[in-house]
Amino acid sequence: MIAHDAVTNHAITQQPGLFSAALPLLANGPPGDDYDRWESDQSMLDSAWLVIDVSDTHIALLTVQRTIAQGAYVPAELAAMDRLVPFIRQTVGLAKTFHQHPSTEQSLSAIAELIPEAAFVLNNRGLLVITNQRGEQLLTRNAGLSVRHQRFSFPSESTQKTFLRSITRASSATAENGITCQETLVINHGSASPLVMTIRPLEHSDLLTGGVLVTVVDADTRAFPDAAAIAEYFSLSPAEAQVCEDLVKGWSLKEIAEQRHKSEATVRSYLKQIFHKTGWARQGQLISTILSALLR
Repeated sequence: MIAHDAVTNHAITQQPGLFSAALPLLANGPPGDDYDRWESDQSMLDSAWLVIDVSDTHIALLTVQRTIAQGAYVPAELAAMDRLVPFIRQTVGLAKTFHQHPSTEQSLSAIAELIPEAAFVLNNRGLLVITNQRGEQLLTRNAGLSVRHQRFSFPSESTQKTFLRSITRASSATAENGITCQETLVINHGSASPLVMTIRPLEHSDLLTGGVLVTVVDADTRAFPDAAAIAEYFSLSPAEAQVCEDLVKGWSLKEIAEQRHKSEATVRSYLKQIFHKTGWARQGQLISTILSALLR
């Protein structure tokens, strides 16, 4: 098979990287009868392959095959798949962590360190129990978020109340139709760039009962999606996508109406259409979906 002859034999000599197409590996001719059967009997043409992880004893390799009808992989397709590479590596790392750490607390700490953003684990009472290194760094440099008596503290009382409502909903949430409910808050603090906080429920364990995983992204360190990218990805109109971009910035519907010189009723009608097209019913869920798909 092509996966054995052309990809695996090459991949075991490579370090982790990005997706590559298999066809260029066949420049010197198909690798024997196995490839001919793979191509003719299964109608396969190409594979996109990715070396995920390499150790002294194992290699984690992912291949995604294309049929003759679909055609060979083109650079734009490989580039789109490359956006998923950090998440693929994170998933593999999580699986290895669960295998290697029998203690729930050890597992949660190790998992938090694998998350590329500042990450915090809170129990069902809102008490902070685990912080990764990026989270500790964020707390030391950003005035928009602090911890007092093992609880998150915000400069604004309204933000504090919104956060408490969000973790209450998230910690008691269950998966709906296979989709885990999550909350997203945009935290504005003075003239500084906003923080985007995503709150995800954690399954019950010996350590946690209805706890949550909180990740925080600083707008100063990441490129937030603009209206053009949002419109293309979610098939929204330019006006609808602009509302989404403004929501991600932390603007209220009233502020969007004022800044875009529209009535608040018009902005609300755009939001209603956005909810209809994306399948979400709350702004926090919408923001979380946009950031999960397009944050770079």
